[in-house]
Amino acid sequence: MSFDIKPRDRKLNLLEIIKRYTISVEGLGLILCLHRVSLKKKDSLNSSLFVDIDHLNLVIDTFLKSGYSFISFDAFVKEIEQKSNAKKIITITFDDGYKDNFDIALPYFESKKIPFLIYLTTSFLDGTAQLWWFALEAYLDSEGEKVDPAGNKYTGLSLNQKLHLFLSWREQILKSTESKENAFKQLFGNLDWISLNRQLALSWEDTCVMQKSNLVSFGSHTINHPNLAECSEEEVRKELSLSKSYLEKKLETSISHFCYPYGSRNECGQREFGIAREVGYKTATTTRFGNIFPEHKSLLFSLPRVSITSDFTIKEYRKNLLRRFMRGSIISQ
Repeated sequence: MSFDIKPRDRKLNLLEIIKRYTISVEGLGLILCLHRVSLKKKDSLNSSLFVDIDHLNLVIDTFLKSGYSFISFDAFVKEIEQKSNAKKIITITFDDGYKDNFDIALPYFESKKIPFLIYLTTSFLDGTAQLWWFALEAYLDSEGEKVDPAGNKYTGLSLNQKLHLFLSWREQILKSTESKENAFKQLFGNLDWISLNRQLALSWEDTCVMQKSNLVSFGSHTINHPNLAECSEEEVRKELSLSKSYLEKKLETSISHFCYPYGSRNECGQREFGIAREVGYKTATTTRFGNIFPEHKSLLFSLPRVSITSDFTIKEYRKNLLRRFMRGSIISQ
């Protein structure tokens, strides 16, 4: 998509251009991407997964004061499909299925009367998921010598060193094509994954309570939360189709929307987009940055989102939109 800035506008500064070309930059609106909500800001190696409730409230109120309306995911998709002239609409999504979505997010959004969708990973609900990203953080924060799967040893780590190791090991785990069991056993020993699930993840009982709220809907986020790009085509189909049918059976409702685990260009692409369509979903979202435009009617299986964490600012969000606008690459896919 390209933009033709009229000659009379070429002498305007960037802020004035943005004000004049708001519709071109903002499109229909945006899909917000959240994972966890905390009562206070967390200093966590997994900080990219957290937004504290006060900051979330600030973000929501800022969007509301800017003229945005919050609508359900189904209603948002309908606007895309109809290539609607609607402007300034937002829908909220959560990935994975964490306990604080029930304990903290639900009461907050009920007080605001704002709908949201949770993409559920079924192994979280069954208590069988290996939440290795939180286990890895706990390991690096623990006392004593640290040993990575290659046998390298580390002591006296600073916060920055812990973060560097966390990101490095995370990348290795995501790219691993072999069984992760040995690496996990080396790092975490005989960790009680079931107890970790009970501590951090939603239960089926939680989802039943949430279903009674007219504000909550559910989508699928696979069975085991794998890096789909490292899976065989058969494994991808299994993760997408079985999670869909299992959720439909347990929740007694249709599951039409999917979200790719991790969701960047490194973890999902055209193969995964095609399979999501083939197994019967209506839409699928990524973690790629971007607003939604009428053109996304033909890109329903690679919908971008805007991630909300405790570090999110409206100013930086608009700067990112401006950068895309000036590059002529405003449509993310």
